[in-house]
Amino acid sequence: MRDRYDAPREAESFRKFLAGEPDDLAWYQGWLDMVRGATTAGRRFSRVRVVSLPLSDYNRFGFWASQFTIEAGDDIRYLTRERAEAADLPDHDYWLFDSRLLRDVS
Repeated sequence: MRDRYDAPREAESFRKFLAGEPDDLAWYQGWLDMVRGATTAGRRFSRVRVVSLPLSDYNRFGFWASQFTIEAGDDIRYLTRERAEAADLPDHDYWLFDSRLLRDVS
């Protein structure tokens, strides 16, 4: 939901993205391996990212990084903040597990 997160583990990768430098995404490999293994086992990962337009630098970084999660099996969709507000969606982050268990992470 946010236009920027300050996760220390991705700070260097974000810096490289902004500088146009290559990145091996070493910090991301554990997540990618977990998604790949889970989707191979038949589990489903899907998410909706709510973004403001124009995209913030951080959201452009997230869009770039999403190619690797999608390749691992994650289904990522994007929704503009305007449409999310019109649909009266929550204005904070949350995870929904098995369409039943909601975990607020804001």
